[in-house]
Amino acid sequence: MGMRFRKSVRLGPGVRLNVSNTGGGILAGAEGARDPVQSGRTTTSVRVLGTGVCHAKSGTRSGSRSSPQGGASPPTPAVVDATGKALSSDFFAGVLLAQSGCAAQAIPHLEQVVSASRGLPDALMERYVGSAQLSVPITPQLTVTVGMGSLAAALVLVACYQEQGRVEEAVGLLQQLLEVAPHKLLVASLCELLSLQHEWQEVVELAAGTTNADDIDLQILVYQGIALSNVACDAAALVVYREALKSKKRDAALLRWARYNRAKLQLRLGRKARARADFAAVYAEDPRYADVAAQLEALEL
Repeated sequence: MGMRFRKSVRLGPGVRLNVSNTGGGILAGAEGARDPVQSGRTTTSVRVLGTGVCHAKSGTRSGSRSSPQGGASPPTPAVVDATGKALSSDFFAGVLLAQSGCAAQAIPHLEQVVSASRGLPDALMERYVGSAQLSVPITPQLTVTVGMGSLAAALVLVACYQEQGRVEEAVGLLQQLLEVAPHKLLVASLCELLSLQHEWQEVVELAAGTTNADDIDLQILVYQGIALSNVACDAAALVVYREALKSKKRDAALLRWARYNRAKLQLRLGRKARARADFAAVYAEDPRYADVAAQLEALEL
């Protein structure tokens, strides 16, 4: 069975989400306008630590051609919606409502931003907000910091959909984002949502080929291991857990999560000594972690 694609909010045709490891932020408009050399503008990228995501801020290059008004930069209007209202007002209304716990009220504002034909940040946001960052939860174990703009709105919208129990729409939006922005932080978020729905085969396919390069990869690998064990591919799951635990430089909480799930798999396979070793390692770091104390006690009987 292949991936099942859901339909939700449609991204505008003029928006390209550029969140590759070397990319920078939201780029909108015609292809030619995105060329910093042709347009006489430079791009400053603000990296999101640990994710590879960048937020791009543009400005006029020194030595570029002056405007017809004696050197003054021509005014660039804000991006507006169909009613003429500045799209940035929907962005900030949606984000503030979401942060205040009003997800249902935030959703219509954020949908306006995500479905707009042009992306944020616009010129006004770049001028008054600059490189300000927004923290967005991606999974229960991962929060990323991303620049104010259409990508941030989309990630907050996913969280709001999930909070309102609209998981299918959250999954659909993430799938569409991945089509235009194949970044692993989106893969991690989608793996989490699919796991909540017990769509294990979809998780297996989505996580295929992941290697342990950073904490985001580690999360994807754990979801992959859980999924593989749920589709009776235990040997493959053990291989994935070995990859997940090969580096001690990863986040300690994520490593405990990986080791605990491997221990449960080892126990189910009847490998009590190996399960005991993993449970003991988790217990040594956090005696209150899940049911690890009870698991160890049962193994000692």
